Amino acid sequence: MSKRTLTGMTALRSEDAWAYRAPRSHRLGDAGSLVVAFVGLVLIATPHIEQAVGEWRQHEIAAAQDREILTYRNALEGAYQLIVDPFEDQVVSFRTGATPDDGRAHASRSPGDPAPAPSAPDPPRSMRIRIPAIGLSQALVEGVSEDALHAGPGHYPGTAFPGQLGNMVISGHRTTYTRPFYYLDRLSAGDEILIDTPERTYWYRVERVFVVSLTNVRPLGTASYAKLTLTTCNPPGSAIQRLVVQARLVSS
Repeated sequence: MSKRTLTGMTALRSEDAWAYRAPRSHRLGDAGSLVVAFVGLVLIATPHIEQAVGEWRQHEIAAAQDREILTYRNALEGAYQLIVDPFEDQVVSFRTGATPDDGRAHASRSPGDPAPAPSAPDPPRSMRIRIPAIGLSQALVEGVSEDALHAGPGHYPGTAFPGQLGNMVISGHRTTYTRPFYYLDRLSAGDEILIDTPERTYWYRVERVFVVSLTNVRPLGTASYAKLTLTTCNPPGSAIQRLVVQARLVSS
C-alpha cells in the first residue's frame, strides 16, 4: 500500500473522529442554550406571575370585605326597628330583629325609667382606599408584613384608624404584586384620598409629598389631629428611600 494511500486513510480517520466529536459539542451547546433560555423566561415571567398572584389575592380580599359590609348593613337595618313603650307609647330602644311584640319585654319597667341602650352589630374592620387622581381603588389589609403587602396596601398596626386622632399609616408596594402606589409620586397638595368603611367614607386632603431616607421613621410618628400617611419605596424598583404622602382629614 502506497504512502499516499496510508496518508489519505489517516486523514479520513481524523475527519471521522472529528465528525464523531462535533455532534457531542453541539449537544452540550444546545443544552446550555436551553438552560439560558429557561432562566431568561423565568426572569421575564416572575414579575407577571407575582402581579397575577397579588391581583388574585386582592380580588379575594375585596370580595370578602364586600360580603362583610353587606352583612353588616343588612344587620344594621334590622337593628333599627322600633320597640314601643307600653306605658308611654313611645320608642324606647332599637334591637336587631325587634317586633312590636317585643314591647312586652319592657312591661315591668316603670314609667320614667331610662330606656335600654340601643343594640347594633359590631362593625367589621373592612376598609378600602381610593385615590381618584391616580385611579386607585383597593381593599386594605391589616399589617405590613411581606405576605400582607403581597395582597394589597396594608394598615400599619398600632396606628390610628380612619377618622381617629393620630396618624393612620398605610404602606404599599410600588412595582410588585398589586403595586398600589406605583403613581403615588404624581399626587400633589390638594388631592383627595378616601378611606371607605361600612359606616362612612372619610375624606382626606393631601398636604405634603416628599422623600426620606430608608432609616427615617419620623413620618410614622403620631399627630394631634386626624392624619393619614402613605409610604412606598423610592425610586421605583428600589428601596433606598421612602416616598411619603401626608394628608389631613377634612370630612367624614
